[in-house]
This record gives sequence, C-alpha cells and structure tokens, in this order.
Amino acid sequence: MALFFRPLHATFVAEASPIDLKQTDDDATLAEIRAGMDRYAVLVFRDQSFTGVDQIEFAQRLDGEIHAKTGAAAITRSRFGNEALSDISNVDENGEIFPSGDRRRQYSLGNRLWHTDASFQDPPGRYSMLYSVVVPPVRADTEFADTRTAYDLLSDTMKARIEGLRVHHSIAYSRQTLGFEFSEKEQATLKGHTVQALAVAFSPDGHSLASVSGRWGNCDLAGQRMFRCGNWRPRRRGMCWRKRRRAIF
Repeated sequence: MALFFRPLHATFVAEASPIDLKQTDDDATLAEIRAGMDRYAVLVFRDQSFTGVDQIEFAQRLDGEIHAKTGAAAITRSRFGNEALSDISNVDENGEIFPSGDRRRQYSLGNRLWHTDASFQDPPGRYSMLYSVVVPPVRADTEFADTRTAYDLLSDTMKARIEGLRVHHSIAYSRQTLGFEFSEKEQATLKGHTVQALAVAFSPDGHSLASVSGRWGNCDLAGQRMFRCGNWRPRRRGMCWRKRRRAIF
C-alpha cells in the first residue's frame, strides 16, 4: 500500500498514513519517507511500538550512519545503553525523578530553548526521530518552527544582509546562557564548530545562518540559541526532523 501524508499545517508538518516503521525495510517506502521529510520537514507516525534497538535499526535503514555524539553524553551515560539514544525525560537509571539540583536535570532545561538537533556537531545531523515512550495525560507539546518559510518571508534586504555570514554553533554556549557550568574536559568535548550562518546544508567545514535544506535545495533560517556569534564571512548543510527517546542520524 502506498504511503501518503496529510498536511497538518499550511507550510509544513504532515501525518503519515498507517505504517509499522519497525517492519519497514523496502527501498520504495523508505524513499517515500525521505521525500515526505523534504516536503514537510516534520512527519508524524502514530501508533508505533519501538524498543531502543528497533528505533536504531529503523534509523539506520532510513539514512545509514547514526549520530552518537550527543551533548548529554559529555556529562552522563545514556540509561538506554546506547549513546545514539538521547533520554528526553526527568528520571534516572532507576526510574526516580531527578532532584532539583541534579546536573542532568539542569542540563536538560536547555531543551526548552529553540534549537536544531545536533547542529553543533560536524557534520550536523540530518534527521532527529522523537519517540514518546510515555505520553502524559495533560498537554506537554513539543513545538516546531518552519525555518524554510521564515527565510522565504524575509525581505530581500535582510536576505542580502545575512548572505554569507558565518556563526559558531555551540551547545555549551546555549547551556551557559542558562547558568549551567561545564568542566574544562566537558567544554572541550562540546566545543562546537563554525558554519555559514544562513543555511544548514551539508558541509564539513562550517554552518551558515541560513542553510540549504533537503533534496529540494530550499533555504531555511537557522535561528537558535546555539549561536555564539555571527560575524564570519563566508559556506552550506541538510535538514532536521524533529518519555521521549531521540535518535539523531
């Protein structure tokens, strides 16, 4: 059965027709999912049942290499036993809620800031797959923004102004703005890298503020709290997908 997507917003986000991603391994369907990501940037797949292993295996089938160098790995080990899986929760390895002064809890507060997953890594991640292990009984929405449309709506003057600017993507900087303190070793691990400021298009040598995203070649505005400064001149990278358990690849 062919996969189809129902738009949930005027410019991005779509819900996929029923599909069991755990069993999806044919090239045609995987290609449809990639095309859907290029078109909508965020895809919703309901009623999935993933173990951590299932999630990693699907990510590998979809796009190959898994991104295991997460920011949280610099301060703690993943309780899932695989650094490619980020634990987006407030509980420890024993299922106990973090006390208010726990560094892991304080670090995770940075997830409340607008951000693109793994943009501080070189190369950056292409997709991020967020899986809800436990869905709370009250609304606890994960919010998304269409940075492609944000760029399209800029004036020609502003587009010309930011063209070629370069920024330094640093997850350490974004946490430090919240008062989080890193050891010298942790800061070295999370040093980030400089990229062209305009777009996030695959480039091993830096990020731009606006980037070329996906296979469509459209630009998106990478506005987030990981930018340390943005005054470099010239470059370009891809697009991000956005318990919770997250795999970035």
